[in-house]
Amino acid sequence: MLSLAIEFIQKEKFEGYLEKAKEMCSDKDDSPYVALSLSLGKVLIWSNDKELKRDCKEVGIRVFSTDEVKLLVV
Repeated sequence: MLSLAIEFIQKEKFEGYLEKAKEMCSDKDDSPYVALSLSLGKVLIWSNDKELKRDCKEVGIRVFSTDEVKLLVV
C-alpha cells in the first residue's frame, strides 16, 4: 500500500540545486520542484506536465501523472 506524507522543506535545504535544475528544465517554473527532488535523492514528482516528465527522465527522476498515482493506490 502506498503511504502519503506531506513535509514542508525550507528553500535553504534545496537552493543549492536550483542552478542545475534551471539548466535541466524546459520550463524554468519547474526548477524548484526538480531542485527539491534532486536534493532528496531524486524522489519522484507528481505532475501531469509531459514536458517536465521528459526533462526529468534524462536525469533519472520519475514523474508520475495523476493516473499513474491512482494505479499505485488502488
